[in-house]
Amino acid sequence: MPDGRYYIIVGHKQRRYFRSLDQARAAYLADQMRALSSANRAELTAKAEVRRAAALERLERAGILDLVDEPIIPAGPLVLHHDDLDIGFFQYLESANKLADLAGVPQVQVRHTDKRTTPSHAPTLSRVLAEWRRLKSATHKGRETEHMRDVARAFKRFIKVVGDVPLDELSAAHFRLWREWVLDESVKRASGKWSNDQHAMVKQVLRFVRRHQSDWPWPDGLSDWVDAYERHAYQPKADNKQPLPVDEFNRLLETAHRWSHADTEAFDRNSQRGRGQRRQAFVKRELGLQLVAILRLAANCGLDPVDIERLRPEHLRLDAEVPHLDLPRLKVAHRVGAAVDRKTPLLPSTVAALTAALKGRAGIGPVFRSSRGAPLKRLSQLFRRLADDACTERKWSFKRLRNIGSTLAKRAKLSTDERQAFLGHAIGGTSKFHEGDLDERYLTDLVNLIGNTYFGGESVTVAQPIGQSVV
Repeated sequence: MPDGRYYIIVGHKQRRYFRSLDQARAAYLADQMRALSSANRAELTAKAEVRRAAALERLERAGILDLVDEPIIPAGPLVLHHDDLDIGFFQYLESANKLADLAGVPQVQVRHTDKRTTPSHAPTLSRVLAEWRRLKSATHKGRETEHMRDVARAFKRFIKVVGDVPLDELSAAHFRLWREWVLDESVKRASGKWSNDQHAMVKQVLRFVRRHQSDWPWPDGLSDWVDAYERHAYQPKADNKQPLPVDEFNRLLETAHRWSHADTEAFDRNSQRGRGQRRQAFVKRELGLQLVAILRLAANCGLDPVDIERLRPEHLRLDAEVPHLDLPRLKVAHRVGAAVDRKTPLLPSTVAALTAALKGRAGIGPVFRSSRGAPLKRLSQLFRRLADDACTERKWSFKRLRNIGSTLAKRAKLSTDERQAFLGHAIGGTSKFHEGDLDERYLTDLVNLIGNTYFGGESVTVAQPIGQSVV
């Protein structure tokens, strides 16, 4: 049975049900507003002026002119675009019709049209976003990274503020409206980083799609409107580059181990609630097993959430002479012309955790995945959920795992090249490791520092090859 007593009919006799009459009316009005199209303003204004003169004369004779603040009687029927309307439009329409009855003029009518009076064949902003997603996904082999989702969310905010307008109707006023909205929202933030990021992400989408879709009708002043944004000063926190403390790291590991040993047999299989709780325990156990590997791997190799998401079994060389991770970093590829090679030795406990996470799987697809087999996404939120369960301080984010190796290397006075190679950074605008002179032994000293401090004194082991990689 449908969950609601009231309904409206949409499309070909399709019914949408609602719990209350107010909800049904609101949905009907929203459908009405979406169905309206643009109007010829000049013609309507001329007609309205003729009607207004007669209406004012009749209202004055009726003795009610003094009771009306703005006795403007528009001509009917009206054809309006839905962008010109808001929720209060229909309230105005009702009062205007009552006034028209008193004045003795025809009531205002709203007429629907199938086409705009001034049609535009230019793609809308939502189409621009869809095109950006398609082009970006192609560069990541069909995968959507966490950074792509952040950029898409910012551009959706831009669309919500300025409207889903066609490209050829974009103007400087839209960007002024966007900047004002961002400034109002940035007051709630502690620094200017959020506001700078919002505008940078909108600029990224527009410029990237414009380079690939030069035939679209882009406005002439678009570059000037986008560049007119004045960046705000951003002062990073003093502890922004601090590594995750050892005791916090161990507490997170203990919590993940507890998740991985969730009891799936403690629930009644004969009840629906028991079966649901059992399924949740299975999901939690699998998630805990993966989080143990993720925590160790991120600390061992200085990985970020994007690296974890794009990790595949072919990037792991667990049975090589020196077990290592061979995962090139893509973030700076657009600046240096190619991905930065990154071959990081793996500590024994990291190898054991990865082997447990990969047990029973084929050598395809993502290493870390959800219960439905999709790549494990929103890792920062998952880390926060684990941290809350472990009762750690909220300032310690997933990024602090990436800070561990570089901080220990700097304290030990290792070379800048080693620290940059560990993080997968480009050195001096280009990468000295593009020619293949970086092997899996290069970062052994740095990784041993991590093992000695965070992994209970572990060090990289060298073993005889026993076969090929996990692939």
